[in-house]
Amino acid sequence: ARELKVGAEKREEIIKQQAQHEREAALVYSKYCEPNNLDKRYIERFKLLEDQNFQCPYCLEHISVADVVSNSVDIDHIFPREDTADNSYGNKVVAHKHCNDFKAKRTPFAAFSNTPIWGSVMHYLDETPGMWAKRKKFEKNEEEYAKYLQSKGFVSRFETDNSYIAKAAKEYLRCLFDPNNLTAVGSLKGQETSTLRKAWNLQGIDSYLGNKHWSKADDASPTERKNRNDNRHHGLDAIIALYCSRSLIKKINTMSAQGKRASEIEAALPIPGFANDSTLTVEECRDLFRKKIQSFLELNAYISFKTDNDTNGPLLKDTVYSILATNPKGDELVFVVKKKVKNIAVKTGGYDEIESAVQGRFTGKMAKWYSDELKLQVSQLQAKNAAMLQTYKESLAKAEELLEENNKTLVEMGRKPLQVNEKAISKKALELVGGSYYLLSNNQRTKTFVVKEPSPQIKGFAFDTGSNLCLDFYHDAQGKLCGEIIRKVNAMNSSYTSEYRKQGFELYVRLYQGDVCELKAAEYSENELSNLEKTTIVRVPNAKFGRTFVVISTFTETDSGLRIFFSNLAKSRRDKDASFTLSTIKNYDVRKVQLSSAGLVRYVSPLLADKTLNEEV
Repeated sequence: ARELKVGAEKREEIIKQQAQHEREAALVYSKYCEPNNLDKRYIERFKLLEDQNFQCPYCLEHISVADVVSNSVDIDHIFPREDTADNSYGNKVVAHKHCNDFKAKRTPFAAFSNTPIWGSVMHYLDETPGMWAKRKKFEKNEEEYAKYLQSKGFVSRFETDNSYIAKAAKEYLRCLFDPNNLTAVGSLKGQETSTLRKAWNLQGIDSYLGNKHWSKADDASPTERKNRNDNRHHGLDAIIALYCSRSLIKKINTMSAQGKRASEIEAALPIPGFANDSTLTVEECRDLFRKKIQSFLELNAYISFKTDNDTNGPLLKDTVYSILATNPKGDELVFVVKKKVKNIAVKTGGYDEIESAVQGRFTGKMAKWYSDELKLQVSQLQAKNAAMLQTYKESLAKAEELLEENNKTLVEMGRKPLQVNEKAISKKALELVGGSYYLLSNNQRTKTFVVKEPSPQIKGFAFDTGSNLCLDFYHDAQGKLCGEIIRKVNAMNSSYTSEYRKQGFELYVRLYQGDVCELKAAEYSENELSNLEKTTIVRVPNAKFGRTFVVISTFTETDSGLRIFFSNLAKSRRDKDASFTLSTIKNYDVRKVQLSSAGLVRYVSPLLADKTLNEEV
């Protein structure tokens, strides 16, 4: 408060408020924490409970001190922290764990407004003074919540979070140096890093590394911005920060304030190690510096990847699906989830692609078991989606016009214009449409985890387990390498018995999605490369000579047997770029590995091969 640039009266008021908060915290600590041997982290929970009159705001059941001591309750963010980055006291309540689990990453209105207790919850908020300030958060419906996020600028919360993390990291690192030396640790803004990258001719290194990666998905960027396809672009930014100085940052900001074009600023910045070299031209200096940094990255940039196979890890997909109906004589389910239009993935652009994304996995056909009420619900949701698609089609011309106007502004500022192609226009049109669409899908009960069965009064809720798999390798009676795909939710269940164990076979190696494997690296060839060769030809320095690392994407059962999909470890985006089967895996000397945070191998599994071949190796 003493450092705030406010008047004396305002500072005095803030100091008094801080003192009052400290007295209240001390009282709560002595009243609840000390008698129960709890540390100061629990003060906030008890302050919230006093405001709530020791009631759970979602089920209205009593919460006792014993519930807090036994960790039977959680601190819940009324508006999901993931959406708002709001960790303030005014966005928190204490709730029973089961209530918090049911609410998940939703607002109270989205989670409980369709339940019978909602009217009682509203009455409780009116009758509890400590909750009056939070009542508005409970009342906001989905449309109002979306407008609230937009008005508060939470769309750009990623940049805000990064800014906070950077500041916290800066303060932490300063503790390692002389506290009187304020210049020991500095930070760079993204625009400053970008300027230095271009001035020192390092921009192409991102593309050089990123373009080595092959992908089935045509995901070319609609801009000419930094290529982030390879994880080593983070290392390049670190090197730029290492060579930077405060005088360079001051020069960039001064010239920018003077209205200088970006190209003029880049030309005025000296190249590290070549500032006083008059024997070379500027372009020669830039080229030599680029080669030096590129070679360093290729020889020294170890890549690490954290694999988390903890039993507390995610067993299900994050998305909560509403169950519209279930087949009373089968295991079919009809799901619906409300999604934001602007988040529709665009690969090439065009109406057909967007229409396909909106339709999703829903067959569109009304099954015989559909009730008249369900048919009406589905038809209404499809009609809303059709209206959204029509608006999207009408917004394409306006989107192209806005992109062209934006490019004119960029050119006037001395910056490179963005590519205005079908993909970019499609993305912009989706932003203009805004709002939500309803993704319908057909699914089977065996591929889902149903949390709540639907009833005539309320929808049911379920999670999809389809992408949370593991693959158990085992050897059969003849020593042949075999495998069984198991859903992680079953693998973590101690009472579950896999089919191969029922036959008397033992687990050899368990492979999870996201695990890292080491295998033979492909050799360069002028001939056409296979998908697997394109994926494994990229090597990283922490792999042994002639070897490379890949990350497992998923597994599936095909007519030819089990197939394992993966992508290169150095690639930043995880895709199903290549695959092998149980019959071909032995050709690549595959082993499961675990990497330390420094990128060093700390665990190597046995060779994934037939028993006789493995014993020979």
